[in-house]
Amino acid sequence: RQVSGAPTWPNTALNKAIVTQMGATRVEIYVEPERVYVDGKPTTVAVNEPLLLPSGVQVAHHGSEYDITDADGNAVRATLYGVFIDATVGLGKTPAPHARGLLGTPGASAVQLVTADGAILKEPISFNDLYQKFGESWRVPAAKRLFTEENRATAGNPNAPIFAQNLTSEQKAHALAACKAAGIVNQDLLDDCTLDTTVLHDDVAVNAFIKVHAPIRVIRPVLQAKPAAQ
Repeated sequence: RQVSGAPTWPNTALNKAIVTQMGATRVEIYVEPERVYVDGKPTTVAVNEPLLLPSGVQVAHHGSEYDITDADGNAVRATLYGVFIDATVGLGKTPAPHARGLLGTPGASAVQLVTADGAILKEPISFNDLYQKFGESWRVPAAKRLFTEENRATAGNPNAPIFAQNLTSEQKAHALAACKAAGIVNQDLLDDCTLDTTVLHDDVAVNAFIKVHAPIRVIRPVLQAKPAAQ
């Protein structure tokens, strides 16, 4: 499943930092400059020398990638591109029908989104419901932030959906060519790659889409969802 409507989907947020909470263990990775924290303490993770923590969480460093895994098979791969981090998340032994959050929907439905309080949003999903209901319900409160370092980013939502189709031919020409040159052929991924690369003004954004699997289904928010037929 993939959700469209703003830059940086399906599995990347083009972050300057990411934090992974696995059980009681928290791992933070930053760029510019590259640095790692484990449970709030600066930690060195040598290349090709995995760090096994008492909790069973392991942090491995291979070139520009960090792999964070636990005994249940949950995994987060952080790929550093110098100015941003591409984060890929894999769920372990938890049965897919029971996964909750931004990456999973109880029942494993590809056409539904479920808020943190259990409200089910079905297609067509309005832009307001996607961001003001679904997104806001899963947002970490400022008072419970997980990052050790000061977070200077301001939480917020876009004012309207934007797709590659909203860009002019002149705006997207370079980005579209860069995405095609990288071998991206799936139309949904090609559109997202074009949008991200255009908005960020940086061809390095293309890298986040090269190894991404084609989405099973794409959910595109609409400005106003029409009532279901009676």
